[in-house]
Amino acid sequence: MLVSLALLTHACGGAGGSNTPPTADAGPAQTVSEGAQVKLSGVSSDSDGTVASVAWTQTAGPVVVLTGATTNGPTFTAPLTPVGTQLTLTFSFTATDDDGATSAADTVEVVVTSTDFLVFLADVTLGVEELWVVNVEPGSPPPLKLNAPLPVGGDVFLFEMSPDGTRVAYVADQDTDGVLELYSVMLDGTGRVKLNAPLVAGGNVSTIAWAPDSSRVAYLADQDVDNDVELYSVLPDGTGRVQLNAPLPAGGDVFNFQWAPDSSRVTYISDQDVDNDNELYLVLPDGTGRVQLNAPLVAGGDVISHEWAPDSSRVAYQADHDVDKELEVYSVLQDVTGRVQLNAPLVAG
Repeated sequence: MLVSLALLTHACGGAGGSNTPPTADAGPAQTVSEGAQVKLSGVSSDSDGTVASVAWTQTAGPVVVLTGATTNGPTFTAPLTPVGTQLTLTFSFTATDDDGATSAADTVEVVVTSTDFLVFLADVTLGVEELWVVNVEPGSPPPLKLNAPLPVGGDVFLFEMSPDGTRVAYVADQDTDGVLELYSVMLDGTGRVKLNAPLVAGGNVSTIAWAPDSSRVAYLADQDVDNDVELYSVLPDGTGRVQLNAPLPAGGDVFNFQWAPDSSRVTYISDQDVDNDNELYLVLPDGTGRVQLNAPLVAGGDVISHEWAPDSSRVAYQADHDVDKELEVYSVLQDVTGRVQLNAPLVAG
């Protein structure tokens, strides 16, 4: 569940005289489910000047990573909560005006509730793995099967719950035995849809991941050309499907990908430009804004792995960037500026 409220910063001109500190309002209390992407809603104003800056701090509850803590609307992921319980997180909001005066702090509470259900794979029919959900509260109904009836030989192979706890994406040969496709379904068993486009003969979906804000699902599949694994993004209802990588050379593939923690971008490793030269790319979830993040590689060099910063500002990656077979660690901003080597010079070997 993404909670999003309007964010406003007001400024009012005023005459001379003593400075009046600004005011800050941390917004209404919220109740969210564990795993949800939460957006706080601060409003600030200054009666005799302008608001120059705002700041959020967490004052109580399990520590979370606030993305955008100096904006009116920072976001964070609600922490996991023990079954049948709830957690309370408290945040403080202040504003500072153009004369350096700081408002009194205002606080807001976010209550995080447990989802109280379990999604699992089980072969209730011997040898047939299917997808089930059960409410773990005493006296709840029996487990509910989420996948559609499977053909002979069909199974559900993997699944991932949306962070907001509303849907499950799963890979199964649900329509044709031996053809692995991607589906999405609500936790009550309704709204089941296929997310991938029709697959080429021999094609399969292999890897899936929800955006942290549950807005889209990204997946790897040889959807268009058999054995050419490419990266796609789709809305949970099966619409808005786009290819994220650029056209691949003969023999090219996308090997892995990651969502930015704020869901704004996707990074992936691929030999997108030259077969067997694995490089790091960034793209918006709608397939636009694609850029290469690593600098030109030495002959034989490859990007091996990568990881986003928790605040989505930078990407760190490991590559034999400058000397073949000497793996070093680099960091780069998402706009491809500020690229730096993080490790000190390596000894020979």
